[in-house]
Amino acid sequence: MRVLLMIGLLILGCNTYAQESSKIKVLDTRSIVPLPTDYNREVRIEFKMRSSVNVPGSGYYSGLMTIAPWSDNSGGKHHQLNFNNGGFFYRSAYPESATWENWRQILMTDENHNVGIGTNSPAAKLDLRGSMYVETNSDAILTFNNTDNSWQFFQFMQSGIRKTWMGLNTQNDFCITKESGGDIVLSGANVGIGTGSPMFTLDVNGTIRSTEIKVQAQTADFIFEDDYQLKELSEVEQFITTNKHLPDIPSAKQMEEEGVGLAEMNKLLLQKVEELTLYAIELEKRDRKKAEKLEKLEEELELVKKLILKK
Repeated sequence: MRVLLMIGLLILGCNTYAQESSKIKVLDTRSIVPLPTDYNREVRIEFKMRSSVNVPGSGYYSGLMTIAPWSDNSGGKHHQLNFNNGGFFYRSAYPESATWENWRQILMTDENHNVGIGTNSPAAKLDLRGSMYVETNSDAILTFNNTDNSWQFFQFMQSGIRKTWMGLNTQNDFCITKESGGDIVLSGANVGIGTGSPMFTLDVNGTIRSTEIKVQAQTADFIFEDDYQLKELSEVEQFITTNKHLPDIPSAKQMEEEGVGLAEMNKLLLQKVEELTLYAIELEKRDRKKAEKLEKLEEELELVKKLILKK
């Protein structure tokens, strides 16, 4: 604000002085490196190489305006404005300082009234190319006023991000939306995709496509313990006839109403595979015993035949 006031006073002074002179002289000090101590209660305009004042921007030359209100530090800082092909820059220093402070760019709109930070070709009203840092003693809030006169507040907290609607919608959960409505919703510790009321840590109403899904394993190796009571096949047959599903496996109706937990279902299916393996081993043992008995009977039969022939 102080710089703008000084520029206004300078312009006003120039208009008054124009009654006696048609121009202000620009000093050609292009290669001289200016120090704060070089200026004393004056306004000076100079022609400078950009390298001599180490100013950002572009182009080989620049215009330098210095406003030095006082001769020592008691009167405040000296101020400099630099105009070059890359923009409009400002720096300051106390009159008795050995060096100037760093240059800072003064933001201006382009012909479309857009402001660019980190770009000379802003594509929006505010175009930021790079990171943004905000430090506050409380939660940071970003506010939008929509054309339908509803308000959106984005609250950035240590615990996460919350989006609050005021006006048409009073939902306090953060959500990323499409034209069709809420698409991704963060509600407390739950994340919803395709649902506005997630009931689980990740609640997806739709199809998930993935090259791999890793579930915390649950095993069924207790089947192989010596104390495990394997049901008789006749008992299994009776259960299937009565209930129309395998023992320990949820019914079709239960799965349709409550869903299926992948980890639990994987354990149950593995249990059935292991039980089938035990049944197969048991059947193989029975077949082997039968074969051994049959072989023994055949040997006894041959022996009887030999005895009969000898008679």
